[in-house]
Amino acid sequence: METQIVEIIESIEEKSAGLAFPEYINNLKEAGVVSYDVEVCNRNKVFKTKAGQEVPILGQLIEIDCGEKFNRDKTMEAIKRTQEGTTSYSTFLRELADAGVHSYFVDLKNMFVKYKGSKEGEDYTEKIEEIKKIE
Repeated sequence: METQIVEIIESIEEKSAGLAFPEYINNLKEAGVVSYDVEVCNRNKVFKTKAGQEVPILGQLIEIDCGEKFNRDKTMEAIKRTQEGTTSYSTFLRELADAGVHSYFVDLKNMFVKYKGSKEGEDYTEKIEEIKKIE
């Protein structure tokens, strides 16, 4: 069963390249994912499912250094560019790292992302807009 959910998540990751973030989120929700964490410097992710499984997926890109000083404005600018579709995911992560973001947590139940720096209290939370399904 665990191998199956790993394959499902890896398939979603591949198929979602180039999709808008809310579409990627909808694909994960449909697969039973309720949240996930991303370590920006190594791109490792840990997905949590409705069944309580934790599914680690190792990052496939070169490791990057995360800045030590958290910059909320630069974080918001990076998020805006990726929402507009003007940057790739790897560029987005590099921009987050430059802004001092070390990790982010995505809550699919409550539909928000929390970007975190290296110190307690260094964070920025943003709501995820849901895609309305056409019936």
